[in-house]
Amino acid sequence: MSKNKYFEKQRSKLQLEAVLKSLLCGLAVGCGANFISALATWFAPFNGLWLSLGVLLVATAVATLLFYFKRFRPTDMTNARRIDRLGLEERLITMVELEDNDSYIAQLQREDAKQALESVESQSIQLKIPRALVLTAAGCALFACAMMTVTVLSGTGLLPDGNQILDSFIEEQMAEYVTISYVIDEGGIIEGDEDQIIIKGTNATTITAVADDGYVFKEWSDGSTDPTRSDVKVMEDLTFTAIFTEMEEGDEGEGEGDGEGEGDEPQDTPSDPSDESQEGEGGSGDPGDPNDSSSSGGGAYDPNNQIINGETYYREVLESYQDDAGERVQDKNSGLSDAEKALIEKYLGIV
Repeated sequence: MSKNKYFEKQRSKLQLEAVLKSLLCGLAVGCGANFISALATWFAPFNGLWLSLGVLLVATAVATLLFYFKRFRPTDMTNARRIDRLGLEERLITMVELEDNDSYIAQLQREDAKQALESVESQSIQLKIPRALVLTAAGCALFACAMMTVTVLSGTGLLPDGNQILDSFIEEQMAEYVTISYVIDEGGIIEGDEDQIIIKGTNATTITAVADDGYVFKEWSDGSTDPTRSDVKVMEDLTFTAIFTEMEEGDEGEGEGDGEGEGDEPQDTPSDPSDESQEGEGGSGDPGDPNDSSSSGGGAYDPNNQIINGETYYREVLESYQDDAGERVQDKNSGLSDAEKALIEKYLGIV
């Protein structure tokens, strides 16, 4: 390939442009090869960092040479075409085309082109590197660096290797899933994940059935009476319904109705004259006289409320039981969860 002597001043600038283009293309190819090699060694039982770096250097060098000599190497015609764009109106292209023509017209044309070329300085030739080429090389370099980082981290044990991730993915895809649902008819809510999709044979997360005001939890549709449940080793699709019962307004009045019959006998029994001293004490607030309206206890000692044995005031016994239950619930060693404690305290408050 001939080199026209008229392009000596401009040739070096055009060759630099060709080298830069070839290097960017070679770098893109080398980074692509590096990414592939790093990805392959990610699945291998050894650290492939140095192998990936070697592939990067060799592939970049070979690809750069090939791109330079096969694609971007400047020739007289390409040089003439670039320089003519500076306003020489295709004088240099014509000169190159008539290079082997010794006619008088061809000689005059070469002289004219030579004079026009002398006015063109190398600084006027701008390097033109396509933006797409730069972005492509940068993107390939970014992916290559990221893949090498993953390879290094997996080699040190900080990240799982490719085989581990592949096995986990295959296991997840091949796994059989089941659905477990917790629903209610009315009277409460479900605290927790009501609808769960889990791998067959694994455990569901814990949920709790919480009653609304005026309702109390009764049982689950499978007969379980514990409002909190965590089903284990679920092997099929399941649905459990939380059943709540509405508290009746007369629940607290039943005790008074039962005690009414027991309280009639003391009212109809005539008082013994020997008990006058006791009656006097009762007038001062002694609870021994259940009918004394002046008693400081008010209706606390109404025989209608003495339903246990005709003598004991049931509300005082109930309050003592409630206090004892409250202390046990608040005990740190009770073994109850926060949800269970809240449910029991809510029930004690209703009672």
